[in-house]
Amino acid sequence: MKHKRGDTFSYLVLLPESVWGDFIDFVPTCQIRDMQDNLIADVVTAWVDPLAATTVSLNVADTDTWPITQAVWDIQFRRVSDGATDSTWSKILHIVADVTRP
Repeated sequence: MKHKRGDTFSYLVLLPESVWGDFIDFVPTCQIRDMQDNLIADVVTAWVDPLAATTVSLNVADTDTWPITQAVWDIQFRRVSDGATDSTWSKILHIVADVTRP
């Protein structure tokens, strides 16, 4: 997956149908980190519909200072009642330079 630095990071992640509803009462969170494990961004993460628990929205409005690098991200789900956690597989993100600038 590629993302241009400076563009809004805004994606919808549809979970596999086999786990739809399994994460009701879990809170999703997401971070983007470089390959040395340095935090690039805490991503604003939310269920599109908490009662269905099928799709997660990810958003970072300002990416102007993101490094041009290869990074990783995942979504972690934490159950409110007991703190149990589960995460998606990590995904590679290639942050690339934007050609057109203000």
